[in-house]
Amino acid sequence: LGQVRDDAEIARIAEEVIEANPKPVADYRGGKDSAIKFLVGQVMRETRGRADPNEAQAALRAALDA
Repeated sequence: LGQVRDDAEIARIAEEVIEANPKPVADYRGGKDSAIKFLVGQVMRETRGRADPNEAQAALRAALDA
């Protein structure tokens, strides 16, 4: 069980997490930076802990701040 290192795969999962969690997304966009931690946790859950949390956070921020 290696880590998920494919940026495209992590970005795809991040998009799914964003679509499935509108409340934390709204909180993050409203200035509650800590909401990103919940979303990173959801990416980690989807990848069964195999995603790099820093890469997951970067993918989420890129998608949310776009």
